[in-house]
Amino acid sequence: MKGTSFFEYPISPSKSPSLCKNKKDGTGKLRIIHQNIAGLCSKSDRLEIFLSNLELCDKEADILCFTETNVKLNNEKNVNLRNFKLVSSYCRDDKSKGGSCILVKKPFNTKCISIPSDLLTKYNFECCGVEIIGLNVVVFCIYRIPGDRKSQVGSFLYKLDKLLNYATDKFKKKKIVICGDWNIDILKDNENSFELITILDSYNFEPHIRLPTRGNSCLDQIASNVKNVKSELHYEGLSDHETAQMVTLNVVKERALQFWFEHKRDYSKDNIKKFCDCLSSLSFSDVYGSHNFVEAFDNFYSTLLMFYNQCFPTIKVKITNKPASLKWITKGIRKSCKTKRHLYLKYRKISRDKTTNRLNYRKYDNILKKCIHKSQKLLNLKRIHTSKNKGKAIWNAITSSLTNCVNKNDIELINFNHLTYKNPSDISNILNHNFTILPLTQPLVNDNEPAHIQFNNPKTIFLKPVDAKEVHALIMSLNPSRTSGYDEISTNVLKACAKWICQPLSHIINLSFFEGVFPEQLKKSIVRPLFKKGDRADPSNYRPITLVPILSKIFEKAMLVRLLGFLDKHNILHEDQFGFRKNSSTALAGFNLIKIVTESINNGKNPVLALFMDLSKAFDYVDHCILLNKLDRYGIRGKALDWLNSYLKNRKQSTEITRAVQDAKKNFCRQNFRSREILKECGVPQGSILGPLLFLLFANDLPKSLSHKCILFADDTTVLIKVDKNDLAQQTLNQALREVVAWTDKNKLCININKTKFMQFNSYNTNPLSLDIEYNNQKVDEVVLFKFLGFTLDIHMNWKDHVNLVCQKLSRFIFALKRIRQTISYDAALAAYHGHVSSVLDYGLLLWGNSVDADKAFKMQKRCIRVINAAWFLDSCVPLYRKCKILPLPCMYIRDVCIFVKTYPKYFKKRSDVIPRQKREKFKHLLYQPPSHKDIYKKNICYMSIEIYNKLPDELKLLDGILFKKKLVNWLLTHCFCSLKEYFDWN
Repeated sequence: MKGTSFFEYPISPSKSPSLCKNKKDGTGKLRIIHQNIAGLCSKSDRLEIFLSNLELCDKEADILCFTETNVKLNNEKNVNLRNFKLVSSYCRDDKSKGGSCILVKKPFNTKCISIPSDLLTKYNFECCGVEIIGLNVVVFCIYRIPGDRKSQVGSFLYKLDKLLNYATDKFKKKKIVICGDWNIDILKDNENSFELITILDSYNFEPHIRLPTRGNSCLDQIASNVKNVKSELHYEGLSDHETAQMVTLNVVKERALQFWFEHKRDYSKDNIKKFCDCLSSLSFSDVYGSHNFVEAFDNFYSTLLMFYNQCFPTIKVKITNKPASLKWITKGIRKSCKTKRHLYLKYRKISRDKTTNRLNYRKYDNILKKCIHKSQKLLNLKRIHTSKNKGKAIWNAITSSLTNCVNKNDIELINFNHLTYKNPSDISNILNHNFTILPLTQPLVNDNEPAHIQFNNPKTIFLKPVDAKEVHALIMSLNPSRTSGYDEISTNVLKACAKWICQPLSHIINLSFFEGVFPEQLKKSIVRPLFKKGDRADPSNYRPITLVPILSKIFEKAMLVRLLGFLDKHNILHEDQFGFRKNSSTALAGFNLIKIVTESINNGKNPVLALFMDLSKAFDYVDHCILLNKLDRYGIRGKALDWLNSYLKNRKQSTEITRAVQDAKKNFCRQNFRSREILKECGVPQGSILGPLLFLLFANDLPKSLSHKCILFADDTTVLIKVDKNDLAQQTLNQALREVVAWTDKNKLCININKTKFMQFNSYNTNPLSLDIEYNNQKVDEVVLFKFLGFTLDIHMNWKDHVNLVCQKLSRFIFALKRIRQTISYDAALAAYHGHVSSVLDYGLLLWGNSVDADKAFKMQKRCIRVINAAWFLDSCVPLYRKCKILPLPCMYIRDVCIFVKTYPKYFKKRSDVIPRQKREKFKHLLYQPPSHKDIYKKNICYMSIEIYNKLPDELKLLDGILFKKKLVNWLLTHCFCSLKEYFDWN
């Protein structure tokens, strides 16, 4: 690295600490295995045993290539093998069997290779590729279905030639390995085998497998441009291709760390008790005796930190890099697997008594499967029984079986300004600069031009003093966590000692409110970068996770309670803002959007246009002067405004990354490298308690600045435009866009036009309008599908695409549930259902539960219930629902609709209020149903919510709150309606 960085100070040269860049230990062995698996997910247990046996023989595999995986598209998460990560795959989008994938050991740094689209062909050339960074090794895996039609084989060989040409040209001077099930027998002397070997020879590739891999044919192959490759076959009988092919390459491998040390605080029970005893013995007389906030807080904070550091010393913890244990693989199971292999080879190779040998093998294989599942179940039950936290142990057993977690690699290097930085201090400074400094696209606005504010509250907020009881409740309401800010004080410790610090803290908070000052020590925040996707060397591909001091959250919570009380009392927050508010949700925002769209279409008006706006880094762009001016208009004045001004000003941020370094004793220790602090001159603090509310107040006047209805969810802005005449649609839409841009310019915000879209909602028999929307010579794209707050909207509101996405998520889980159900208890399977299925079905069910395609999701739910109860696929699910105390999907929809009507009565009218003659007792609890003219209105929530609620028994309608929810769920569980028709036909 040459030259200096973009900072005002020079980048440190090669004087970096001795980093744990795993030292190279010369020539090593890289083992690559290929197997036609004929169903990867269903054979994971036997694969684990096979890999474990290889480890015992000192032939540990590094890269696994599988063909005919039978993994469907979007179900790749079901591939779960110990210590391996799925890097690349080719999956079919239909129910046919096939596909290929490559799994690599987790410590390796890998990159998925994008195969040219003209090469990938279903059935004929199903290819995926991986590059092992640091080893200069590239691996491709290809699958071709059986069939010797000349055109098909010719097409495959043509594409193989193109792939070899592409690979040798792009990956020059690298070791390239190509493997797979190509269904071309090189042991036969024919035209196809001759042409295959000729193509490999022309690129200096050598086929390493020369023995039969299926029966008497060599259909599976591993070829490479590497010399001195050792090849061998393993007869495992995992599929009809009875052999797994292995090649061993000589490479310069990086030695993985066997162990390292980490410095952690010792939060043992004894230390927590010691800390509480120290605080309980203090009188905090210096805190109570001081009437100056800064002095009082300094005395309290310094005392707290002193005892904290004494009671919770930093200790060195040894972390081993041992692979995940497979204690369920007993000696008996290993011996049985060996016996099963002998039976398999006997069945495959001995022609006489073939039927008898096959039946013996199948019978033994089924018994072995049951033994494996029993062993896994006994191990899980033992871990749960011996665990102190049984709930956590159950969830660990579930997640270890369902997920294949990949360890996040350290940030080794960052590219910035055409230079590469590897020093951890430089990397932290670059990331901190990227997170803090705003891009140059921020609009230049005249500071003298006032922001658009149409509200002036004559009332002024009064900051009511806090007491010890309130502070104790605020501390106990914090989410339990061991994460901490720069002072390393954790939430769990603070909650343990809340009884002894709530009194002095209440005194300090009251002084803070009285003087209008926020502690300077609590304005420092630590940012930890979280990799999103893409190139790890690009700093823009990291998301900042902000950690503020825990004590800061107590001050903020006390202020939040007072601000919300004042705002609610004077009804200041606009009704169109749905984010970060009590009794508000994404479902309520979606309901309002659907209500406006469907009612407009039902009344025979022109289609509704929706403009979905994207604000760039909205929280970071908030101008403090404009925000404080708006707060003053809203009635937040005096000491409250001074306090918020002090809270926002002079906030500092630094970024922290972790890297392993070598100490004086040649041991590797993980250390934190923290960047220089940067002063944040604008924006609201992210990761804080008050930040979201301050942004809501900042954007609160946006709806009043527009001539159309809008829906806000934090920084997500949707403008709904009702057009009076079709010929004015384009003009009206452009005008709406200009109004939003005018507001953002006055408030120094920035719109990302590239991510801004618009959509036309209409019925099926209405032709869409031809519209052309532009801003600053940039075209705004029209879409027919848009993801709105997690819901996939389409122009006809039929929810087909959203339900398909829900079914995709559920289908990924169903197979995994079948697998883990045999290894965990019934209660654990129910916990897995509630954690992975119920949460997916519940989200937005209020909006899509009556769609035509909702029955697909219901079928998925029934499959899950049958798996949990080990029932036959044709068994009735009604008794199973009652046994599990789970509501069927139609009942879940009815429950959500009725609770919504009870929670938000302002959206509905009583029939007796609209039709005066219907004031008799039987009409007393009925809601008014507007006439329906369009199917788009009749099938959506606005119409169905009234129909469903009116059908409820009157004794349930009389209830409110938690009692209503409890009685409603019990009533639905008793009746167990499996369709809305059953519910409406109920007498």
